Amino acid sequence: GQSFFEFLGKNVGSRRARGEFVLITNGDIVFNDDVFSFLSKRSIDHDAYFRIPRIETSAAFDPDEPMDKRLATMRGMGQSLSA
Repeated sequence: GQSFFEFLGKNVGSRRARGEFVLITNGDIVFNDDVFSFLSKRSIDHDAYFRIPRIETSAAFDPDEPMDKRLATMRGMGQSLSA
């Protein structure tokens, strides 16, 4: 079993953060390059709340496939959401 509750660490970490923004996520989350490109531009609106749609990928591909193939599959899924 888990001896440390992840959400407690997230709560403490977000309260103690010294940066302008806080990104809270989970270890099994994969961000595509567009997310990092957006964040690197430092043009985030201070009065906005951002949310990225969650895409369940377990049914989309075999988890034993190489990571580059899985990322390509996810890119296609993300593009279909923005259309």
